[in-house]
Amino acid sequence: MSNTPKKPRIIIITPFFPPNLGGVETHLSQLTNYLSTHHFPTTVLTYKPLSIKTNYYRQECHPYLNIYRFWWFGLGLFDRTTPYPPIQFLYIVPGLLLRSLIFCLQSRNKFDVIHAQGFAAAFVARIIKLFFPHRIYVVSTHFIYRRLQPTSLYAHLFKWVLAGFNTILAISHQSHQELLATGLKPNRVKVYRYWTDQKKFTPGNKQKARNLLNISSKNRLVVFFAGRLVKMKGIFTLLQVAKKVPPDLLFILAGDGPDGPKLKALSLGLDNFKLVGIVNHQQIVNYYSASDLVIIPTQAEEALSNTFIETISCGRPVVCTNKGSVSEMVHNSFGITINPTPKNIYHTLMHLYHHPKLIASLSLQAKKFARENFSVKNARVIIDSYVND
Repeated sequence: MSNTPKKPRIIIITPFFPPNLGGVETHLSQLTNYLSTHHFPTTVLTYKPLSIKTNYYRQECHPYLNIYRFWWFGLGLFDRTTPYPPIQFLYIVPGLLLRSLIFCLQSRNKFDVIHAQGFAAAFVARIIKLFFPHRIYVVSTHFIYRRLQPTSLYAHLFKWVLAGFNTILAISHQSHQELLATGLKPNRVKVYRYWTDQKKFTPGNKQKARNLLNISSKNRLVVFFAGRLVKMKGIFTLLQVAKKVPPDLLFILAGDGPDGPKLKALSLGLDNFKLVGIVNHQQIVNYYSASDLVIIPTQAEEALSNTFIETISCGRPVVCTNKGSVSEMVHNSFGITINPTPKNIYHTLMHLYHHPKLIASLSLQAKKFARENFSVKNARVIIDSYVND
């Protein structure tokens, strides 16, 4: 008889999952790949893509991984309600709560752990706990909750929801401190990090990649952006800067989103501002390799960016915002942190434009830092939480 411990059966509840695009989706793809590869029976309960119009399967069945995507209305509505958290919460919760609760009631003897992704999913899991109090509950945060004033109604609701979890995984030290300030028990709050495949995301030959992507040798500096095309990501700020820099300083933007059509229309006739749409993993590695640097100009307080992790894994320096969690990880040996105003971005890029040796110097330490901080070993803190308590 085998003495191998039985692996917990996991339900992941999340509003977003591939083929929807975003950093959370990329992380969850990494996580579910890890779980299925290591034979953890895993079920994902999620919505159909809500940010982009794309084909999807309502149900996928793989060895050790089942994915259920539920229909929900309002393509692009989540992004448009981002400035209004209460409205966004009321939009995203009802369908996920109803479908997840029904699934759990029907599968009451088939799961041991519920892992919620973000606050909306955490609320859903907290309600499910009223029906199944003796399971393990884990929540991962993916955002910086700027409104967590300890005495506010929002903070009291937030604390009630998260206090019901065995483990709260905070995306950064900044997030960790915000959560503790609400009065959550310190022994339940742990910091975790995203990761990426250090063998797939690796430095490539710049000239070979440029030839492959038809990027002209006349471009003296190539700046790459990857992410959702929404205003808060700073995409229109980049457009402003592109109009002022020399024409051989090329901006390449990969991704899709509700503000994509507007950005495309405003950039017509601008030869040094190129939109390439959605790119797959192999293509994005080529774009990282072809670039001199990557820029993350988000205007909002955000959690750790997958673009940042992939950038330094590919040995490219990063220019990023001083807002949110990414600034915790950027060291001046491989990156530059700025307040992402058009003026600051312009002056930073022009300084790098005139000092190519500085870019080469910044590139040297990037991959080493990525190997030490963003390998698959980061999954361990999540796996440990599934057998917590």
